[in-house]
Amino acid sequence: MRPLLDEVWYLDVPDGLRVRRLVARHEAHGRSHDDAVAWATHVDGPNADLIRATRHRADAILTPTEGDDA
Repeated sequence: MRPLLDEVWYLDVPDGLRVRRLVARHEAHGRSHDDAVAWATHVDGPNADLIRATRHRADAILTPTEGDDA
């Protein structure tokens, strides 16, 4: 896939912020708070770990902060 891209950017979201945003998104789509936390932790979390392992391949690394709307 990489040869088809001009640039690869990695969005380096701190874990706490990532989980809070995912929980809020899952809740907004109808999950209970407990289900949202479980999904963000046990499904989205391992996916984040997998992607984090490719961070070194990125052309640019962006780090949002709490106030960012990313």
